Amino acid sequence: VARLPRLLVEDDLAIPRDRLRQQAERAREEVGRDAETLDVGQEAVLWEEVLAAFQEADLERLGRALLNLAGAVESRAHLHGAAELYRTAYEIFAATGQVASAVDAARFAGRTLRRLAQWEEATRWYGIAREVATAASLGGKVAMVLDGVANIHRERGNLPAARAVLLEALGYARESDDREALGAVCHGLAGAEH
Repeated sequence: VARLPRLLVEDDLAIPRDRLRQQAERAREEVGRDAETLDVGQEAVLWEEVLAAFQEADLERLGRALLNLAGAVESRAHLHGAAELYRTAYEIFAATGQVASAVDAARFAGRTLRRLAQWEEATRWYGIAREVATAASLGGKVAMVLDGVANIHRERGNLPAARAVLLEALGYARESDDREALGAVCHGLAGAEH
């Protein structure tokens, strides 16, 4: 299921609709066989949402479906797969001008890579998310990205750097009046102070 959107991105989002339909049907056949032998639960519904959006070339829906699937995959600790799904969603959102969603996808990719202790790659994805959020004047999103960057410093044992990044994030969160961002940053600061 994840390969199909990746191929679509690699083909510059320009695959003929009849080919999209054929690929989606083949994937459904494979998934159907796997679903019978594996305990996939709710994930099968998410697979179908990705395939339906892919088949219809509905890129906005496909990006959202990939984010939902990536979240489910990440919650099952399949971090490599989740990171790939987030990166693909980012590329779709970026290509279609869905800025806030692109920031979230890049930030989630950074988070997943951080959980894998792939520090440089996580930092790179957080950097992409910050750059896009800053360019779009999304201060709350910048604050959330910086919260993730601070977690890299904290997890690597550099609490002074984590605190400095969180104080920068606090400025963005307050300025944006984004309650979720403010809560996340304050929680991060409390943890760093503790």
